[in-house]
Amino acid sequence: MKDKDKLKTAIDYIQWVLDQIEIDTREAQDKAIKTLKVINNQATEGEFNYELTILARKGENLIDVLEDLERLTTRTYVSDIQTDKRLAYSIQGEEFADYYYLELEMPEGNCSMVSHYLDVKNKVLRYLLVKKGRQNEQREI
Repeated sequence: MKDKDKLKTAIDYIQWVLDQIEIDTREAQDKAIKTLKVINNQATEGEFNYELTILARKGENLIDVLEDLERLTTRTYVSDIQTDKRLAYSIQGEEFADYYYLELEMPEGNCSMVSHYLDVKNKVLRYLLVKKGRQNEQREI
């Protein structure tokens, strides 16, 4: 085999490995989304008093985090997932992240427990926990 043929074979092999990694990542994300749909079927959409946005490391499986959040809250509803989104700036060396949008129902005392829990999880880059206002409340401008 000539050097050019060896190089082409090596490049083809590397491309094949990269394709397999991409397929595995896509399959893992699909499996995570299916599992989240099962979790959502247990909770119905309705009156939730908190919104939680989680930025997770790209490709990380957050199923264990979501299951732990279910234990800390009365109800948990995953309203949206957006995978592989480009960040406006680098966070902990990451340029891309997966976004999870959740609605939570829990007593006010559990907010600090949820915050402390998310602070120690390495999979979570950032999070924002916000208390929702009343639905019928009118704001004066």
